[in-house]
Amino acid sequence: MKESILIANGSRIRTWWQVQHYLDILLYAFLLIRADGDFSIQFSLYIFYMSGCQVLQFYYQAGSLYKLRALGRATHMEVSAEGLRVKTYADLQFLTPFFILIYIFQSYNGYTLWYLAPNTREDERWEVYMCCLLFITISLGNLVTLIQVVILKHQIHKLVKSPELMRRNLSNSLLSSLGKEIKKQ
Repeated sequence: MKESILIANGSRIRTWWQVQHYLDILLYAFLLIRADGDFSIQFSLYIFYMSGCQVLQFYYQAGSLYKLRALGRATHMEVSAEGLRVKTYADLQFLTPFFILIYIFQSYNGYTLWYLAPNTREDERWEVYMCCLLFITISLGNLVTLIQVVILKHQIHKLVKSPELMRRNLSNSLLSSLGKEIKKQ
């Protein structure tokens, strides 16, 4: 639902993140039906770590939106933070290792379930394989999308930091402010 609101408000959220949430719902439905003692401790650790990453991501997004509001580029009704590039790039660099670790953890969960599947009852085995497939799919999709986003943000960051663009933006802002001062007089 959050992603649909973001898209309705003009955010450029990747389609994968919407697909990933539906796959997560399916995965957790399978895991809810099948409570396995061999996997429950590892899954609890995964959920604990993922919750910590979500808290970090919340602070990243809230901070980005706060900066946009402080600069007058966003209103209080906006829920996405598009537009602020320089500082948020450094914040994204800080968050990226946490996200990569969680995607590795997702892959490891898939591997563990693949290893545990032959030891389950015949009628439950397909559920374990389906959870394994979902964990691996979500992990790879998240990792590929994260890499795409980081590359795009890096390219934008290099473009924004280029000396020619900075001079052009500086001269445009100076001309704009001078134009406003002249109009006032």
